[in-house]
Amino acid sequence: KYCLNRVSNDSVVQKTLGDGIKPGSLRSYRLDSGKMEIDGNKSVVWRPPRIQMIFDVTATGPPYRTGIVTCEAIKSGGFPPKLDTTLLKIDYETGNEGQEGGTREEDETYFLKGEREEFARVSRRSGLSLETLGRSVHIERAAAGRR
Repeated sequence: KYCLNRVSNDSVVQKTLGDGIKPGSLRSYRLDSGKMEIDGNKSVVWRPPRIQMIFDVTATGPPYRTGIVTCEAIKSGGFPPKLDTTLLKIDYETGNEGQEGGTREEDETYFLKGEREEFARVSRRSGLSLETLGRSVHIERAAAGRR
């Protein structure tokens, strides 16, 4: 909910996608539970729990664009525990390929939090990056609920 609220209330996203941003039916997430690991200095370190999510959004107002939101949050220690969002971005369609006879495919990316380098970082836990996962989702097909 936090990531959706942040995207929905961002003025740049509203201007680009349109007003009334609503979530679609595509939702995918991965949870990593926290664990102890040995780092390069042979000392034990705590890896906090983490969640990575991808979901689609659609604007109900002009220009009626769709987008794919990617976010990552880490659960920080302490009481009460809280989530620290380390990455939040949206990819959206700007070309005319979805229109009948359209020939231009243009996608844009807007980072609300984090940098492209963090998005491309390969996880030691899974061997994948969020960039790799995000490339396998096509914006318009995801928004339409098609594969």
